[in-house]
Amino acid sequence: MKKLFNKIIAGIKDNKHPILTAGGVLIALLILVNVVYYFVSAYSPGCVVCHYMKPYYDQSMNSVHKDISCVTCHPSRRILTAPYLLRYLAGSYNPRPRAEVDDDICLKCHESQNLKKETAFEMNISFNHADHLSDLKRGKKLRCTSCHARGEEQHFTINKNVCFTCHFKGAVRGHSVTKCNVCHGIPRKIVEHGGFKFNHDSYLKIGVDCSQCHLDVTKGDADVPKKKCYQCHVERTEEYNNIDKIHKVHINEQGVDCEECHNSIEHGKIKMISTLEANCENCHQFRHTAQRELYIGSEGRGVESIPSRMFAAQVSCEGCHLDINNDGKSDMSERKEACVKCHTKGYDLMLDKWVSSMDEAVNDVAPSLEHARQLINIAEQRGKNVDAEKTFFSDAETNFNLVKDGKGVHNVDYALKLLENVSNNIEGIAASLGEKNYRVKRSKLLTNDKEYCNLCHFAIETKDIEKFGEDKFPHKKHMEIITCTKCHSKSEHKKITVTKEVCESCHKNFSKIPNYINYKGIKFPHILHSSTKGIECTVCHTSLDFSKIRIKSDACTSCHHKEKDLRKNCAACHSAQNNMYNGTILGEKLDPDIMNSSGVVCEDCHLADKNVISRPSKNVCESCHDASYTGMKTDWIKEVKDKSNTISSLIGNIAYNKLGEEGKSKISYAKKLVSLIKTDGSGGIHNYMVLSSLLDKSIKELKGLSTDEK
Repeated sequence: MKKLFNKIIAGIKDNKHPILTAGGVLIALLILVNVVYYFVSAYSPGCVVCHYMKPYYDQSMNSVHKDISCVTCHPSRRILTAPYLLRYLAGSYNPRPRAEVDDDICLKCHESQNLKKETAFEMNISFNHADHLSDLKRGKKLRCTSCHARGEEQHFTINKNVCFTCHFKGAVRGHSVTKCNVCHGIPRKIVEHGGFKFNHDSYLKIGVDCSQCHLDVTKGDADVPKKKCYQCHVERTEEYNNIDKIHKVHINEQGVDCEECHNSIEHGKIKMISTLEANCENCHQFRHTAQRELYIGSEGRGVESIPSRMFAAQVSCEGCHLDINNDGKSDMSERKEACVKCHTKGYDLMLDKWVSSMDEAVNDVAPSLEHARQLINIAEQRGKNVDAEKTFFSDAETNFNLVKDGKGVHNVDYALKLLENVSNNIEGIAASLGEKNYRVKRSKLLTNDKEYCNLCHFAIETKDIEKFGEDKFPHKKHMEIITCTKCHSKSEHKKITVTKEVCESCHKNFSKIPNYINYKGIKFPHILHSSTKGIECTVCHTSLDFSKIRIKSDACTSCHHKEKDLRKNCAACHSAQNNMYNGTILGEKLDPDIMNSSGVVCEDCHLADKNVISRPSKNVCESCHDASYTGMKTDWIKEVKDKSNTISSLIGNIAYNKLGEEGKSKISYAKKLVSLIKTDGSGGIHNYMVLSSLLDKSIKELKGLSTDEK
């Protein structure tokens, strides 16, 4: 071996010039080939000379990138062509290399596009590139080529299978990982299914999940079977379950397309629910069409679709129409038992109320429908064009028959909407034909929100709620004084709609209980009469609006006039009356009432009767004086009232804007005097002499102003 090696070395030394020459020629030839290929490879047709890629080349030539050479996007080592040529000639070169495209390469051309802008995809699906490229999706980093992969006909067409793999793999049946409305939004179109038209929005309002009708939305599982690994690797499945690492290596580092590993998955209306799982009409031809239409909540005219909550829960006909007795019939007792079977005790009573209330609502409207028919016939006989009225009547009759024949209990919400529509149409027809004041008789169910809520809640125990948010809120107390819809939505069950403004409409200015308020001239210690002292607000205020007062006549006297000690200091509450009696009138100190000067106190006239101090009778004066005083009190009150009315009449006839300051001052004083008499409440009896004199003086001054004006 050593001799052979030495012999070869010696031969090279002896022929070194020819060998070096041949080597130099070979290197020069390789460089020339490399230079030629460097320029030739800039053109896409040159790629198919060595690579098995004609289908992809054809795709590229038919795509929007047809004018862009392959090497612009795909990484290549064009300067090192010679070594690869030698490998190719030696048969050790892989003619199917991976063709990666980095995001940076895409963005060199597409950076001018606003990737944050919402883009419309198929079916107007809103898509945001920046959102998908910047954030991890399900813990995976996406690339441009994750979605814009090799299509069947064009390079970089969107591969929807990738979208479906990401959005649906691992989701439960009928659902997506990201929720349906992320792509589809809220459906707004009227759709038809099983012969019925309805609006998705109506179903979504009551919480119907998409999967309750769209049973299967995918076909396929997008799994990765182990045998897929063997296409590239030999016995390298030890990391098969390390999903994060596999995605990092294959997507982030190697740019492998998702579909190369994942099985396909389809998305669409794979399987829809039947309109009613139990088709009663298989046996009873056209016997229950109205019931079914009402139950599904469709086919009404001029009223949006409202599915029954039972239909939304996929309850079929026999779910309620039980045949426990096996007699081929379903009587009321069996139906009520069905209610209890699924719900609780009390729901059987609810069904009775539904039936009776809906029957009442239908029977109340029925006569008006016939009345509208007669109005149209009479008008038509007189030659009037009633085409529009006939159209409205046709809608009303259709809706009425749908409720009547379909039985309102199958869908109470929808039935009530239909009856309201019927009533409105009839009233519109009547108004058009000359009866503008005609009103349809509507049952309490249509006019009273509380009656509507009680359809169910009379049988359902109300929750004992004491707080709403951070505020004290006695729910049961509010139920007694306001309607449910004051706080809750009527159209969306359980939804709370009350706002701060609604609360303040009742509780206005009572966030902090005032210490004192002025009530009819009385300095009223409000803080001492609040609920903190055991006195409910509704003793003095109306139950619906706490800014209004409805105090009863004996509300004060039942406490304050009960004991003698509480009677002694009348002025503490009745300061206006006390000032009048003492002669303090509108800030002036005048003569006290003649009775006051004689030492007569309040209780002498306001006689106590069974611990209640009452107003004096009209003949109270003669009890201390003689018969000549009979009727004096009545005469004085009438005189003061007449003079007060005279002042009001005079003021109404005076042009106030034309008066000077003195004239305006006189009118202001007259108004205050009349107001004070009303506040006092005695009709002038507490100081008749002084008040009569002041009224006379004021009347004279006002007449003078009226004369000056003329």
